[in-house]
Amino acid sequence: MGLWQRLAGRAAGEGAYEERLAAAAAKDARRSRKAAAADDADPRTVGAAHSAAAVARLPAEERRAAALRIQRRRRALACEDGDRSTARALGDAHCGWDVAGVTELWELALTDGSGTPATAWAAGGEHALHLPLAALAEIPAPEREPLRPLLRTAHVLAGAEHGGTGAPQRGRERVTARLRQACPPDAVLEALLPRSAGAYAVAARCALGPGPYEEDVVALLRWCGGVRELRPRYGLLGSAGELLARSAAAREALGLLLAAGHGEPQRCAQADAHRGPLADGSARVLGALAWAACVSGEELPVRELGRALRHHAGGPLGDRPEAEAFFLRAGLAALASLAGEPGTGRHHRVLAAGRPRALVAAAREELGLVRQAPPSWEGLGLRYELGGCTAVLAVRSDGKVTLGFRDARGGAVQRVPVRVRERLPVQYAALRVRLAEVRARVAAFRGSLSERLHADPGRPVARWVATCLDDPALEPLSRAVLWQAELPDGAVVGRPVPRPEGLRWALLDVQRQTHVLAGTTVVRLWDPHTADAAEVAAWRADFARRRVTQPVPQLAPPPA
Repeated sequence: MGLWQRLAGRAAGEGAYEERLAAAAAKDARRSRKAAAADDADPRTVGAAHSAAAVARLPAEERRAAALRIQRRRRALACEDGDRSTARALGDAHCGWDVAGVTELWELALTDGSGTPATAWAAGGEHALHLPLAALAEIPAPEREPLRPLLRTAHVLAGAEHGGTGAPQRGRERVTARLRQACPPDAVLEALLPRSAGAYAVAARCALGPGPYEEDVVALLRWCGGVRELRPRYGLLGSAGELLARSAAAREALGLLLAAGHGEPQRCAQADAHRGPLADGSARVLGALAWAACVSGEELPVRELGRALRHHAGGPLGDRPEAEAFFLRAGLAALASLAGEPGTGRHHRVLAAGRPRALVAAAREELGLVRQAPPSWEGLGLRYELGGCTAVLAVRSDGKVTLGFRDARGGAVQRVPVRVRERLPVQYAALRVRLAEVRARVAAFRGSLSERLHADPGRPVARWVATCLDDPALEPLSRAVLWQAELPDGAVVGRPVPRPEGLRWALLDVQRQTHVLAGTTVVRLWDPHTADAAEVAAWRADFARRRVTQPVPQLAPPPA
């Protein structure tokens, strides 16, 4: 339409563009009920034939003014207008938007009249974002960078990254799809956390919100994809430390990704979709994140790692799925390296260099919480059924303690069974902790024996049995030394032997006679310095014949 025709039309009383658009919308409403569609209807399918014709006659400047007028009634994701057909026509038309105009549309959509940001998805959210999304399409991708914070905010509010889990929310899912198309995440997100990858991927996407659209979050995910081993190479650990040291966004994403490992965020209306078994790819991502947490230098990721490990370690004692076991092994190895446990060597130096003591202490605490022995394991027991075999803590008479395994038929297994080491990493770690505990208890008992060797005041037989013989780990040492008991007929010296009836223990002397101990009997370590040489020699020969090595040098030959 030329200038003369436009002037003639207005002179004839054609009216301003708002009136023409309102008249066209009224015709669309009479023609199709879709013009007044419900909030869950797709705004791109509203009938708008008359509105499209009216919009087509407007210059670009008036189209933009009309869109802004409508958007001012669609603030903070609430839609307070009935201009559905006009909005569709404006969205379908080219309006000549620039970055400033699109920014104004998005700010109107995401804030209320006082400028306060929206905090939750509203029923009219899809319609409120329709015009901003349509205008965004007119901006070339390289020029959209200033709009990214607004797009990320919209992603968080839409919160439809569950990929179809839970109750359908068609409007939110359509908006999320349009946002992803307008501002696509890096391909690494789809490779590492595909929507089909199970509960962890769902929880991670929900927790990150718009995070995958941020450069440093993408870099963290790329780093996870590059970790192939159970224990990453030192160069990889260094690059993760550098990224986390310089990027607050990466540190925040690290905490969120680890929290997703135990089902967070719980604020989500579909939180049940966050819980379930780990898929293989998800387990490897979590395994890499475990090392990132320990190299981050911050306590929060270490605590979140501990919670995630305990979440997946709390199942029954049966063989774990391979994926879950991999994460548990990687997480335990990372915490052990930060805590400085034996055997972690250079990994400990890389992780703990310059770290505050409180961080190392937190790693030790979380490690201890994860590796707690299952409640079905007896407190003082030395044999544990595990993965179809039996783990045995063997205590020798000289105080040496070893961990071994026997198969279902009782035969000794030369190495740690693969199904125990790889499928039951938490229980295997608990066994190693129990091994250290038993070794410490045995070492302390040997020290007590040494102190009492030549100055034992003695103790009643009941306390002697409870202290030295009721603990399976201390019994072999107690039976490898000689004790003296004060009986009514005089003192006797012997080694403890079990009794099938009555009192549990008695003393067997060097002539192989058994002496029953009454409840009031006092028992002490025998001091060979108080005996004659013949008796000492007889006992030395007895121990040599039975090939028993004592935990303390009670029968050691006298110095030359």
